[in-house]
Amino acid sequence: MSRRKPARDCDRQSWRRLGVVVWLVVAQLTRASAQAEPPTLTVTVAPDVVTVGDPLTVVLAVDHAADTDVVWPDPITVEPLELVNTRLPPSTPNGESLRSTLELVVTAFELGELSMPAFS
Repeated sequence: MSRRKPARDCDRQSWRRLGVVVWLVVAQLTRASAQAEPPTLTVTVAPDVVTVGDPLTVVLAVDHAADTDVVWPDPITVEPLELVNTRLPPSTPNGESLRSTLELVVTAFELGELSMPAFS
């Protein structure tokens, strides 16, 4: 014959196990929620159409976790365009993340459709 434990002991052990399982689940969820969303990049260009020599403003904004730094390329290469001005404002809060922004003023002295090279 097998000996059954009293119901009270089984309940205590079950509650302890359940408590450990709940703690593990909460720890995993907390760790998962602490991991920030991947950074997102937004690029705006104004104006849409320019003529030779007109300034063109390009704003690159990265939304990222507060514990992450954005490192912009140095030097900034925009060929075949020409860099007129660069502005790097301080990062600003954006909900639970930060927004780091790089503002470029460029111009072109060539005709045709021109594009900036990708940053790496």
